[in-house]
Amino acid sequence: MQFSSGVRVEVSPTLIDSQATANAVAVQVRAIRQLSGGTNIPAAIDACTQQFRFTTDKQVIDVSTDGQSSGSSSASNRAIAAGVDVINALGVGSGINVGELRSLVRPQPASEFPKKGFVHIAPSFNEYAKAIKSKIAAETGQLLAIECTQLPQVECKGLVELYYRTKGYYWKEGWSADQTHCDWK
Repeated sequence: MQFSSGVRVEVSPTLIDSQATANAVAVQVRAIRQLSGGTNIPAAIDACTQQFRFTTDKQVIDVSTDGQSSGSSSASNRAIAAGVDVINALGVGSGINVGELRSLVRPQPASEFPKKGFVHIAPSFNEYAKAIKSKIAAETGQLLAIECTQLPQVECKGLVELYYRTKGYYWKEGWSADQTHCDWK
């Protein structure tokens, strides 16, 4: 689902139950071209709610945005009433309104990443891929697997940042913010 002033379904809801299906969805995702225009988050939440076609243990709406919305949080309430369990948000860049995102997520009150109903921030689009990976890992319960003996400085700084942002949630046992397998100390 992609949104600006309006909403467009980019990839129909798909149960990914095989590598072939995952590959097919990946092709569709890579073909998406960004819409320009406004930021109508409520319309996106309403459209996502209508797209749920099969029942799962947990129905989650994830909102990623680089702007501020033109609407209210009533769409979040409608989604929860329709059976959505969780709404999370990922804000990108400096054009976002964190307070607005915190009011849109469910359950309320908004929680710290990576708990349900979180707002996660990517400072820029350069950081978006890293943020979305950690967000997906948090939502699916997958730990970030890091097997290494030495890492370059850029990766180590990212690990330390991850440690602080998640309060050590995705951290290898025995590591701390100042005790990692980094080669830049």
